[in-house]
Amino acid sequence: MEGMDKKALMDAAASLLGEAEVMGGTPTPLYDALEDNVQQAVRLALDYTHWDFALTRAEVPVADGCAELPEDCLEVREVEGVSNWRRAGNRIYAEGVQALVVWYKSGKLAKTLDLPDNEPFFCEGCTLLLAAKAAPRVTGNFNLGVQLEKKAYAALYKAKLKEARSADSNDQKPNTESIWGRI
Repeated sequence: MEGMDKKALMDAAASLLGEAEVMGGTPTPLYDALEDNVQQAVRLALDYTHWDFALTRAEVPVADGCAELPEDCLEVREVEGVSNWRRAGNRIYAEGVQALVVWYKSGKLAKTLDLPDNEPFFCEGCTLLLAAKAAPRVTGNFNLGVQLEKKAYAALYKAKLKEARSADSNDQKPNTESIWGRI
């Protein structure tokens, strides 16, 4: 599977809603519904759990006990070497240091919409979430949106399970399948 960009993500979601593809930029109710929800769908998938591929490390300077977090920081996972820190808004407060090394969950994927090509279940979850968010508006069928959302979270669970199995064993290709086939 190749990397999934915004158009591929929207086309895949459109196919789940009965359309072959979204015509690039052509204003239609389907295009508008997908465009309005695409970043939210990816952000929801990122918020589902801790994704190793979405972690970023940054060194940020500290001035007067305060450091500004990078713009794309969704959630701080770890601050290296500092046990007593607190976050308030887009700042981290820590005393007695001149710089912090911060590991954080990045929102970059939600902005760039360039999804990882080696995470088909994550891509499947994003596709299903996008279709779920657009379904009620496009089809008028609220239940379709609920069903697609359930399938999305099942795919995201499989993605996390695959990631956990890969990290905890020598088996780098767990026996799992996505809608894109065996990985």
